[in-house]
Amino acid sequence: MFLKSDNGRRVLRALSLVLATASAIAVGTVGCTNSGLGVESAGTAETGSTGGNCPWVGEWEMQQITCSSFDAPEWVDDYGKATMTIENASGGGCAVVANVTDQACNQEETWHFTEPVGSAVDIEMDGTTGCQPQACEFPGGAVCTRGAGARTITGGYIADIGGELEARDLLADTLSLCQLDVVTRWARK
Repeated sequence: MFLKSDNGRRVLRALSLVLATASAIAVGTVGCTNSGLGVESAGTAETGSTGGNCPWVGEWEMQQITCSSFDAPEWVDDYGKATMTIENASGGGCAVVANVTDQACNQEETWHFTEPVGSAVDIEMDGTTGCQPQACEFPGGAVCTRGAGARTITGGYIADIGGELEARDLLADTLSLCQLDVVTRWARK
């Protein structure tokens, strides 16, 4: 776009300053965004978080698992139930211990959720950290294996919907035939 003016340099410089100011405001706004759940940030963008900022602290039990919007009733037959205990992580975000449990097998996993920005959250999954009994087998044939399922989800989704959590892809490795988003809904215990 060309602007006609007696002093074109002045107009371009003024336009550059306006754009630079708008960019700084946009970056500042994004950098200061909170979760939107009424939880104040414990740190700043410059210093990092100091902990105590996880909006979902508590014990949760999975109520539903779907492949996108399609029910997956076979999951309960294959695995039983899932729970997670969420605490404030010392470095910020949420420390999570998740358990997939059946009468014959308990598979424990550890996860870390970053402090959410709206419903966007990064998820670090350490994979299976414990099997009771060792190498136990679920009714659907899956064998509990230490270290299995480790991965990172960047730009994941967890939202508080009417006091329940809705999350995408937390237990995706247990519903491997689903090529869409694995959606779980969790209620407080």
